[in-house]
Amino acid sequence: MNKLLVFLLCTVIFTACKDDEKTEITEKSSLSINFYAKMGDKSIVLEETIGVLNGNNLRFSKLGFFISDFSLTTNNGANVTDIFDLNHIDFSNNKTLALAEQGVTINNDQIPVGNYTGIKFSFGVNSDFNAQAPSDFAATHPAGNSDLYWNAWESYIFSTTEGRLDTQGDDNFDKLFVWHTGSNDALRIVNLPIDIEISQDEDATIDITLDLETLLLSEDSVNPLEVDQLHTAESLSSMLMVSDLYQRSFSVK
Repeated sequence: MNKLLVFLLCTVIFTACKDDEKTEITEKSSLSINFYAKMGDKSIVLEETIGVLNGNNLRFSKLGFFISDFSLTTNNGANVTDIFDLNHIDFSNNKTLALAEQGVTINNDQIPVGNYTGIKFSFGVNSDFNAQAPSDFAATHPAGNSDLYWNAWESYIFSTTEGRLDTQGDDNFDKLFVWHTGSNDALRIVNLPIDIEISQDEDATIDITLDLETLLLSEDSVNPLEVDQLHTAESLSSMLMVSDLYQRSFSVK
């Protein structure tokens, strides 16, 4: 009996050792994700005329949005590699064309090497984060900024789109519009196709563009001349329409 026990014990130890030998260490590499704000093929410079909307010159004064649950996917989305859980993309630095063309960059040096065929993220703040408040986070955390939170709605401000239209043609840009989206109903899932290899030989880059032509010049766009304020319960239906348009406004290369 003792010999049998010794034999079984040795077998277990040997098998475990073999399993350990088969364990592979996943190689990691670096990825830079660049976000750009454009109107068609033009980079958006804040407080500069970017185009014409309904016959009126248009300027943006503030642009930003939250992204949550950003991941790379393979096998038609069946396999998911998480990249980051929450970030706020803020274009407040777009004060010159050179700065606007730099975009906003998020870096991650812990990306498993391999080939990826898709990007998936939520436009807005997922329900887990949105159930909390800035006081629950450090000030340096993306969710720790109280300026990006609606106390009355108990929700983060998912996106900020503010600008002016020159309705008189006198370069005074008299018509202000302020669009803020938020609440769990406004969360939108974005899926983008991509073909990228992450390898240890070189750092990889993904460029994601937000094209506000889709937001403002689509057939179903909300007209800022008619709806100039989005941040109350009364404007929820228009807010959800804007969220749908944002969902369609992203592209990748």
